Amino acid sequence: MKLTRILFSVVALSMACATHAQQISITSGSATSCTGVIEDSGGPNASYSDNENITFTICPDVPGNVVYLTWFVFNLSTAGNNDDNLTIYDGDNTSAVSLGSYTGSALQNLVVSGTVFNTSGCLTLVFQSNGTGTGEFAC
Repeated sequence: MKLTRILFSVVALSMACATHAQQISITSGSATSCTGVIEDSGGPNASYSDNENITFTICPDVPGNVVYLTWFVFNLSTAGNNDDNLTIYDGDNTSAVSLGSYTGSALQNLVVSGTVFNTSGCLTLVFQSNGTGTGEFAC
C-alpha cells in the first residue's frame, strides 16, 4: 500500500511537470524549470553562430532538487584553431567547480547533473564558438 502511494505520487509529479515543458534558448541567460529542452542559439531548425560566448544558468523549480541534463543532440564544430566548446559548472555561477569542458560529440546521449556538494541544485553552462564552423546542441 505504501509503495503504491509513493509510485502514484511520483507519476503524478511527473505528469504535473510534463504539462509545463518548455523550449528554452541558451541565449535567455537563465531558467528555472522541472522539465524542458535547452537549445543552442539557432533553435530547433538551425545551427548556432560563429563567435558566440554565452553563459546560461538553469536551476530546479523545487528547492533541494538537482538539475539533470540529458544531451540528445551534441555536435559542436571542431573546425579552426580552438574547437567550439561547452563548459558545465556545478552551481549557479562560473565560480563553482567545473564538471568539464566538452567539444565535438563528447556529450551525445549522456546525462550531466549537479553533485551532492551543489547546494543550489543549479548548473551553469558556458558556450563558446570560434569563427570557423558551426554545429548544434540540445538537452
